[in-house]
Formats: sequence, structure tokens, C-alpha cells
Amino acid sequence: MKIRSLKTKRNFDKALTLVNDVLDQDPNFAEALYLKAHVLWEGFKNPWGAECCFRRVLELTEDGEPVHCWASSCLSRIYNRVTQ
Repeated sequence: MKIRSLKTKRNFDKALTLVNDVLDQDPNFAEALYLKAHVLWEGFKNPWGAECCFRRVLELTEDGEPVHCWASSCLSRIYNRVTQ
């Protein structure tokens, strides 16, 4: 996915634009929401926006699905940073 590549290259503005385009077409695409959360968190230092996306991933996926586990783990890290 091009979004992942852009995120890796730290081109967060373009990654966010592309992931939003994907989500405009399918707002329930869990993997895209997961990527958007990371872009918001890493690129824009927006843990609250990331939290919203990670929570939506959890709503859309089943326990045990990889993306569900990843989002759950990321939420734990956000909560740990905020409470420290």
C-alpha cells in the first residue's frame, strides 16, 4: 500500500491525504483506519485523533484478527504515555 510507504518515508501530509481518500470510499476499512491512526500519532503528534481511529478499528474487527490486536496494543501505548 502506497500509504504505508509514504508513512515510512515520513511524508505524513501525503499519507494522510491518501488514507483520507481511501476512507472517503470506504469509511469502515479497518486497515486504512489503522494506518490513519499511525499517521496522526507519529506524524502529527495527535494521540487523541489516533485513539479515535484505533477505537473504530476495534469496533469493526473481531478479537484475534491481526489488525484488532495491533490497534489494541497501540491504544495501550497511548494510554501509558498520557498517564505518565
